[in-house]
Amino acid sequence: MKKIFILIVIFSVISYGQVSADLTIENQEVVGTDFLFDLFLTSTGTNDLYLGNADFVLTFDAFNFNSPVLSKEGTAPGFCSFVPTNQSDFNTLITQMNYFNSTAVEEVSSNQLVISLNGPTPSDTAAFNSSVAWIDNSPSTHRLGKFKVSGIDISSGNMNLQWVIASTLVFTLDPNPPFQSTEITINAIDPANVPLPVELTNFMANVIDNKVELKWETKTEVNNYGFEVERYFVVNAENKDWQKIGFVEGNGNSNSPKEYSLVDKNLKCGDYSYRLKQVDTDGQFEYSSEVFVSVEIPTDYVLKQNYPNPFNPTTTIEFSIPEDGLVRLVVFNLLGEQIRALVNEQRRAGSYTELFDASSLNSGIYFYELRVNNFIVTKKMQLIK
Repeated sequence: MKKIFILIVIFSVISYGQVSADLTIENQEVVGTDFLFDLFLTSTGTNDLYLGNADFVLTFDAFNFNSPVLSKEGTAPGFCSFVPTNQSDFNTLITQMNYFNSTAVEEVSSNQLVISLNGPTPSDTAAFNSSVAWIDNSPSTHRLGKFKVSGIDISSGNMNLQWVIASTLVFTLDPNPPFQSTEITINAIDPANVPLPVELTNFMANVIDNKVELKWETKTEVNNYGFEVERYFVVNAENKDWQKIGFVEGNGNSNSPKEYSLVDKNLKCGDYSYRLKQVDTDGQFEYSSEVFVSVEIPTDYVLKQNYPNPFNPTTTIEFSIPEDGLVRLVVFNLLGEQIRALVNEQRRAGSYTELFDASSLNSGIYFYELRVNNFIVTKKMQLIK
């Protein structure tokens, strides 16, 4: 984590001693198309800090946003955790409300976020004690507020929040009349870089016989562990029983387009829906939109030529049947002896794919035969080792 130090020379004498503070960004997160973060200020000197006015300026990767808007998130109390010098419950609540509501988001200018805090102008000690935010060296009690940058559009890397040192100014008030305002020494700490989501630009499905070929593309990726591919068989759209059918490894971090694919085989006829579960390296995930396909009933009996052919040692055999029936798919040698029964069972109408492994066989010519209902067909294949 990079730390940037600013030392501002103060020529006037502060009666209560030198004051310094840490300025930090915490709880960065992406929610949909919004980026959220908390702003914290903590006293690090020997004397407490009584907060006056402040200007907080940060740069960010504006290229990733479409017309970004900076705003306060939520309402006080809760999102602002200041306490006044007089720490009664009532005055604590008033101080939180005053500071949170008077924190004005001025602008998003080019690649800069500007947050201004308008502190109080106490007239006497009683007003000072009840309205001025008191900051000691307890980090958990001094959150200025939660803020949101809306409009994430293109995920090309990271949010990359960094402090603009020359423009970030904080003033502390002297706790004694006339409550003099003085600029303080700031230790502005750049936060860890937070990735924006993986940008999925295309997701499609194509039906080939009883197979569905899924293809998708990302424009950019940040911490992309991979994609879980999920499917459900559309029987009742109100009760979707999603099943994981595969996983495709992601490319981690990338600023260039990446293409992915997966083939879902041996599907029975009917309607299907698919979606992607994109998983980050830290376990966070997000679902894609769904794509729908229909696997139709074949119109003819078909036994396709095996592929590859010649082969060593495995080959694929595809066939289609337009009616339910007892299916026998067997392999013979040149002598007509049965070598292997690949299928011998009742099957529903549809298209099927079977893998023949000939690791234990010698090189030579073999035949494979499909029998179903009154349909019989035989084809030749060659094993070369």
